[in-house]
Amino acid sequence: MGSSFIAVGIHTGTVVVFEVASDEEGFVCRIADSQRSHHHPVTDLASTTVAGASATSSSSSSPKDVMVSADETGVMNVWGLGTTPAADGIAHKARIDSHADGAVTAMALWNKIGQGTRREHSASFVLRDLFS
Repeated sequence: MGSSFIAVGIHTGTVVVFEVASDEEGFVCRIADSQRSHHHPVTDLASTTVAGASATSSSSSSPKDVMVSADETGVMNVWGLGTTPAADGIAHKARIDSHADGAVTAMALWNKIGQGTRREHSASFVLRDLFS
């Protein structure tokens, strides 16, 4: 997520985001944000950068960093990454309730969400609209 962030999901349902930088002594790591939107342990995280075009306009804005966290009950949360130093944490965008009886054990995001495919159409529409 982003070029200098690491996201970690933990057993409490919390997503912790670390910002990593380097200086003359090595790497410097600080907690940029910590949010609990899951009520069960986080099982997977995936992130990508999407184009900023909206569903109602063909014009493009700056790219957006998007991350999805999932838990052992199948609930997924969509997050955006802040773009200014004052807002360098994560912003919750949407909750996607479980459609299965079990944990999310693998997840992938594609960076061409705006183009979509027949199978991904509804999910690509939702993610594109969240970051327009």
